[in-house]
Amino acid sequence: MSFLSYKLFTYLNIFIGALLVILPWVISKSVAGNVVTVVLGLILIAALIFSKNNGVTKLEYLDNRLTLLIVFVSTVILNFAPYIFNFTNESNLVWLVFGSSAVTLLSLIFTKFIVHED
Repeated sequence: MSFLSYKLFTYLNIFIGALLVILPWVISKSVAGNVVTVVLGLILIAALIFSKNNGVTKLEYLDNRLTLLIVFVSTVILNFAPYIFNFTNESNLVWLVFGSSAVTLLSLIFTKFIVHED
């Protein structure tokens, strides 16, 4: 059951990456938590901008499979970041991390992924 196009997946996750870059500095005082979420948000945005067939830019360097793998791995790391970097006491930041991770993982599940072999 896949009903999200890859283009919509790209737009949605670039928006989530932008939230991960901007919101930690507004809602949290934890420097480690802010840095981790900003770095993972930038990795998410960069992977999606440089993916093939994204419909956003003409910068097509990464294969779609590699892009989805980068998105998945960065989301899993983001899920464990509050425990690894010890910012579990920052409840707003933890809600941002888990909420954005949930939306990203659900969008990975429901994306209609078509591989174009050249």
